[in-house]
Parts: sequence; structure tokens; C-alpha cells
Amino acid sequence: MDLTEPNGGQLVAVKVINLQRQGALKSFMAECKALRNIRHRNLLKILTSCLSIDFSSNDFKALVFEFMPRGFLEQWLHPSESEFCKNQYYPNLAQRLGIAVDVASTLTYLH
Repeated sequence: MDLTEPNGGQLVAVKVINLQRQGALKSFMAECKALRNIRHRNLLKILTSCLSIDFSSNDFKALVFEFMPRGFLEQWLHPSESEFCKNQYYPNLAQRLGIAVDVASTLTYLH
């Protein structure tokens, strides 16, 4: 995901779909359909989708999400060695358990 700052000054995350991968279009459509009506505190809100043609006349598809300032959950739970050495904050066992409960709640909601 790339970070962008549109004219309004709001930071967003842009997920560009690699249409060269098998099933990418089907996956994009399914993700759009699923995210259109989802309202859950543990899921990123989709702001819009972008369907266009790039400079080479190839299809271009992307999803625009609210920016999550703390990064991806995976990066937060499993930092690389260089990130770990930067002496940043990482969750303790109780916080990790809380995250697991939140993820389970989200999966139940999606199911």
C-alpha cells in the first residue's frame, strides 16, 4: 500500500491491484463487494475504489482506505530485527491476547 495526501489533507492508503496475477479481477470485485457494507471497529474503512486505464492503456484498479497511522498489524506484532532494535513499543502478552480477541470478533462479524 502507498500513502498519499489528497487535496483535503487527509492521509489515505492506496492498495493497487496487480491485474497480472491470476484471479486478481475476481478478488478485486469480491473485496469491493465485501467492503462496501462492512462497518466494524477493527476493519479499515474503504473510502473509494478506482477503476481506470494507465499510461500504457492497461486496466488499473485500486482501493483507497483510511490511513492507519500505526502501520499493519503484522508489522506491529512481528517486527523485523531492524525495527525491533529501534527501541519502539511492542505489545505485551495481555495486549496480544486482546488483539487476538479483536481479530476473532472481526472474523465472526465477517462470517
